[in-house]
Amino acid sequence: MKHAISTMSLARPARRVALLSTFLASCSGGGTGAGPNAPTGPGASTPVLTTVSVSLTAATLQVGWSDTARAAGFDQNGAPIGIGAPVWSTASDAIAIVDGRGVVTGVSIGQTTVIATVGGKQGRIALPVVPVEVRSVVVDPPADSAAAGESFQFTAATLDAVGDTLTGRSVAWSSTRTTVATVSVTGLVTAVTAGTSIIVAASEGQSGAAVLTVTGSIPGGLGVAIATPVRDAVIGDTLKVHAVAYTAYPIATFVASVGTKQLALSPVGKGAWGGQMLLAGTFYGTFQLVVTVTDQQGAMGIDSVEFIRKKLVLGGSSPPAGRKQVVPVIPVLVP
Repeated sequence: MKHAISTMSLARPARRVALLSTFLASCSGGGTGAGPNAPTGPGASTPVLTTVSVSLTAATLQVGWSDTARAAGFDQNGAPIGIGAPVWSTASDAIAIVDGRGVVTGVSIGQTTVIATVGGKQGRIALPVVPVEVRSVVVDPPADSAAAGESFQFTAATLDAVGDTLTGRSVAWSSTRTTVATVSVTGLVTAVTAGTSIIVAASEGQSGAAVLTVTGSIPGGLGVAIATPVRDAVIGDTLKVHAVAYTAYPIATFVASVGTKQLALSPVGKGAWGGQMLLAGTFYGTFQLVVTVTDQQGAMGIDSVEFIRKKLVLGGSSPPAGRKQVVPVIPVLVP
C-alpha cells in the first residue's frame, strides 16, 4: 500500500507540469500553428491603384489638330501598376474632345483639362488649345513692273501646314528699297524711281515676296538690300532670305551668312535673289544676317540686318487635308 500511494503522489505533479506547458504554448503562439493574432486576408503589401497620371506628346494643341493622351497607374508605393483601358473625357468639349482611345482634338482656342478615370481614380492634365500656325505666306502682285508714279494693290494669303487659308491674321508689309517702291500697311505699292525692289508680306514668322521692277534707267554702282524678317524675329529652324542687288554688271556671287553658316542665294526674279538657310544647331537669341554681293567688275556690296530667333511651342498632328479654320488670334512666342 505504501508503494502505490507513493506512485500516485508522484504522478500528480507531472500531470500539472504537462498541462501548464500546453497552456503556455497556446498563449505564446509557438509551434507550427498560427496564433490568434496572425494576419488574415490580403497582406499590407498587396498593390492597390492609388494614382493615375496623364501625359500628352506636346504642351499645347492647335485647333483642328490631334494628339494622343496616355494614362499610367501607380500603387501606394509609387510603383507602376496595370490599369487597362481608362475612360477618357475633357473638362470642356467646346475646347477639345477626346475619344475612347485617348485621341484628343482641338476644337477652339482656350484651355481645358484631359481626364482619365480608372477604378474611381482620376488623372488630369491641363491642355491649352492654340490657333493654327501660319506656315507660309503667298504674295499676289497685280503686276511685276511699273512706271514711276504708278500704284498697285498687292495682296497676301496666309496658309497653314496643309495649304488651307487662315483669315484674320496680321500681315506686315515692307519694301527692300523704298527709293524704288514704297508699300503701305495695307499692301498698296507705289513705284518711285527706276530699279528693282522686293515687296515682302510677313505673318507670324513666315514671309512671302514678289519682285517689282520700276522701268527707267538704273543708276550705276552696286547696291544691296535685304528684306527684313518679320518683326525682326524668326521662328523655327528655317530663315527665308530675300535680297535685291542693283548693278549695271552681272552678279558674280551673292552669299548670305549667319555666323559661320553660309548660303549661296539664287535668282528669283529681276534683280532679286533668295534662298532658305537652316539654323538647326544654333542657339535661340539675337543674330546678324549679312548678305555680300560681288559683280563681274569686282564691285562689292554688303547689307545686314539683326533678327531674333524664337521658339514657337505647338503640338499635335496635322488636321485632315482640306479642313479650314478661321482663327484670328496669334500664338504665344516663347523665348
